[in-house]
Amino acid sequence: MSKRNSPRVLLLSLVIAAIAGLALLPGASAAGELSPKAQPFILVSGHAEHSVEPDEATLGLGVVSQAQKAQDAQNQASEATAAILTAIRTLGVSKDQIQTSALDLTPLHEAPSSGSSGYNQDRPITAYRASASLTISITKLDLVGRILDAAVASGANRVSFLSFGLRDERPARRAALADAARDAEGKARSLAQALNCRLGRILEVDEGGVQIQPRVATGLARAMSSVASASSTSVQPGKVKVAASVTMKVAIAAQLKSLAVPGDAESSRPDGR
Repeated sequence: MSKRNSPRVLLLSLVIAAIAGLALLPGASAAGELSPKAQPFILVSGHAEHSVEPDEATLGLGVVSQAQKAQDAQNQASEATAAILTAIRTLGVSKDQIQTSALDLTPLHEAPSSGSSGYNQDRPITAYRASASLTISITKLDLVGRILDAAVASGANRVSFLSFGLRDERPARRAALADAARDAEGKARSLAQALNCRLGRILEVDEGGVQIQPRVATGLARAMSSVASASSTSVQPGKVKVAASVTMKVAIAAQLKSLAVPGDAESSRPDGR
């Protein structure tokens, strides 16, 4: 058998061919580059919060009346509601901006005496309470105070809510999401720099959601008493808060410098001890 065709030579040739074949596989990469199949990544979350000027106000107000007869209580509430609607309409509020949101008529029973049943139906009716509620949506925010003044002067004795919001939330949502994405990208770059990495492409982006928090006025009970005594009511719209969050996954393209691992210092000593 010749030296050229010896088993040892053939085995060595097969090993060399196998190594060359592995070097040509798609998963193989140059030194310092990471295989896509085992691609590490950085996962970050970005947040942003905006304060936006509101362009819409929604006001809930109404009237509550009480009388011994149900019809009388209902008539009083209806007359006051009609007067309130007339006063509001004279301020330029259109019909489609006003909605009757609730009507109610409730019997009032005699207070329970000692030893009597606590159920209302077991006690006589002494009076009736009628109520009507209106919801008003306007875009002229400077009218809110004037609407309150006119409504109270016309018989309104209840303000249930007052909130300021946005007619079209889409621009505010998109702006907050864009800032949240930029925040996530900045965090990824900071982490990569701290870890001596080079970032690759963005693998995934998930919208965490956008929360829009309308400004809701508080202290409405105190506002009602001040409206009744003041010549005019001042209402400040404030700002609407828009918050967004984004989760971003960014590939690590290469490790520029290995991080020190506890215990590696001893094994890297020249004498191996």
